[in-house]
Amino acid sequence: MTGGGKHSGPPATAALLGAPRLNRFPGRVRLEEVGPRAGRVRVVVFVGEGRRVAMMMDGERGPGRHPLEWDGLVAGGAEAPAGVCLVRVSGFGWGETRRVVR
Repeated sequence: MTGGGKHSGPPATAALLGAPRLNRFPGRVRLEEVGPRAGRVRVVVFVGEGRRVAMMMDGERGPGRHPLEWDGLVAGGAEAPAGVCLVRVSGFGWGETRRVVR
């Protein structure tokens, strides 16, 4: 942000990702999507230089907290490479990206 202004965070209508949580099963990624109201939400996983490898969620959700889990598999059933992944949530006119380690 420029000009020394205060960062007010996402708008009240934003869809947000909660912090990633540890999982007992290696290779799995667990997150939480938080929606302020009912609406369409899309959660996509990217690896490397922005290559899309998985769709965790793409559809209507009610308001509130919703758990999400990605099994670490890409389309076709192969395992995604280990390392840093980007998880992008979008909805309600807002988008947010989180880095997670798989």
